[in-house]
Amino acid sequence: MDIEIRSVDTHKDLKKFIDLPYKLYSDQKYWIPPIKREVFHLFNEKKNPFWEHAEKKLFIAISGKAVLGRIAAILDHNYIQFHDAKIGHFGFFECIDHTSVANKLYKAAEDFLRDRGMLEINGPMNPCTNEECGFLLEGFDDYPRLMMTYTPEYYLGLSEAAGYAKEKDLFAYHMKVQQPLPEKVARLYGRIKERNNIKLSHLDIKNFDKELVKIKEIYNSAWERNWGFVPMTEAEKDKMAKDLKTLIVPELLQFAEIDGETVAWMWTMPDYNHVLKKMKGKMNPILFLKERKKIKWARVITFGIKEGYRGRGIDAVFFHDALETVKKLGFTDAEFSWILEDNVMVSRAAVTMGGEIYKKYRIYGKKLKG
Repeated sequence: MDIEIRSVDTHKDLKKFIDLPYKLYSDQKYWIPPIKREVFHLFNEKKNPFWEHAEKKLFIAISGKAVLGRIAAILDHNYIQFHDAKIGHFGFFECIDHTSVANKLYKAAEDFLRDRGMLEINGPMNPCTNEECGFLLEGFDDYPRLMMTYTPEYYLGLSEAAGYAKEKDLFAYHMKVQQPLPEKVARLYGRIKERNNIKLSHLDIKNFDKELVKIKEIYNSAWERNWGFVPMTEAEKDKMAKDLKTLIVPELLQFAEIDGETVAWMWTMPDYNHVLKKMKGKMNPILFLKERKKIKWARVITFGIKEGYRGRGIDAVFFHDALETVKKLGFTDAEFSWILEDNVMVSRAAVTMGGEIYKKYRIYGKKLKG
């Protein structure tokens, strides 16, 4: 089979790049098609502020008229500066089950990054850890939750055949919301809250801009020591807030205050993938409003605690409050993801609340030789 690796330099080829997964997964039960318009915006340098500090090069693999695969090489200058490491990324990898096609795609991304002085490559990052990332490692018999990936199992083999090895695994915990929490958890929740004088509040959507300031103050400092983390710019935070404002359920965005200072926040979202599955890649406001009422899963997406307030059990207080809230709102299940495999403290809190690991995701890495 003759395989051509083509750089995506035209709108026509960008369309082929974006269309590929809709074709590859056409018979796949569990894949969730994203809104195609939003995918175009993701790659648009005028609409996505991520590209203000990052470069990308997109490639497609073609045989005749058939598109067989795709990959993006990503050079995030903020990542390089923040971690003081010459590491580039690959992302948006999709491919038929064919080793030669995958090898050629990986080589194209590696060459691009190597030519720019990078010594390592890891991924998939779509395009960074603030968005979807990782190949699915365990849990192929279920739909992904909101902003989580679904990829076929053979991607793991293709990556390893191309010389990639495990860089980091990410865990997703499942919690049955409607079952009562253990009595000891309720007692622990009360003691921690009282001992630390923790006051919980939920998002005041009428004062969204003011609430956003509190989130921004905590966000970057709370995650700065996490593997793979890159501080979001003000423009990136503003865009995320704008995109998600209409989707946020105020009761599911919590703040923790101690002695008048906001020291932590936690964000849970309904699993809108239920709706996206129905919309099949096209925005349909009427269908969205109808189907969002049927969502039964929630995803605990993220939380952050200021330096100096960690280890006090604020995470356990958040989990307890979030689970009680999603229960009142009628959800039946919740996912807490993603958790770094070596984040023992957060994993312990998830297990205490009745969570069990039910999915894993893998980030791969490779040294780039000269």
